[in-house]
Amino acid sequence: MKLSGKAGFTIIETMLFLGITSLLIVGFLAGTGNTINNQRYRDSVESIAATLQQQYSDVLNVSNTRNTTSSMTCTGMADIYTGGSSPKKIGQSDCVFLGKYITYSASTDKLVIRTVVGSPKPNTDPLSQSSDIAALTDYNIKPLIATASDDFYLEWSPTLVNAAGSPISFSVLILRSPLSGSARTFINNTGITADGNISTLVQNSYLINSLKMCVKRDSVSTMKKSAVMIIANATASSGVQTQGGETSLCN
Repeated sequence: MKLSGKAGFTIIETMLFLGITSLLIVGFLAGTGNTINNQRYRDSVESIAATLQQQYSDVLNVSNTRNTTSSMTCTGMADIYTGGSSPKKIGQSDCVFLGKYITYSASTDKLVIRTVVGSPKPNTDPLSQSSDIAALTDYNIKPLIATASDDFYLEWSPTLVNAAGSPISFSVLILRSPLSGSARTFINNTGITADGNISTLVQNSYLINSLKMCVKRDSVSTMKKSAVMIIANATASSGVQTQGGETSLCN
């Protein structure tokens, strides 16, 4: 007489199957998480570069976002007053649009971007000058008061550091020369210049500076740190460049 039995898995085989399956799932999820984080990191770098490039487009196109119902009075010191009963249409304020002022501090992790206006100094004629810097120094220049809409928060919460990994602060002044119509970039790569002193940036010593911003995300992305560069004396959006982790030399 034959004994009959049912084929099946032993408890050891079942445990091995479940263990291997769990490891495969964990590995898949970890790989997916790294892919998403790396893509977010790339998006952070590209969004910073695109935002800076847009400022050059605004400067060269003489962008003026003031609405038609606001009244702007500009003094000879480029102080702006708003309000009043006689609104001026776009492009008809007493000041001229000269460019953009960009600042960054590691304590806030955002770019503050403001419009810069100017008023010619008494007894000067910017258009009679022989160089862009000389023409720009004929203006009293100041940034407009910051508003929430001027803030660009870095996407996916990175921080900007130098090549050694230390926090940085900087000021970038992009001005359109009334003489040549070209953009000129003045960079203070060691700190933020106070609003009332930005005219001190309009000199050759700041024109020859470049700015390197290494983009850091703590323990989130497995990628090497990339960088966004503003090259010295940038005159257009092409002066804003990105460097991948293999070439950025960011620690």
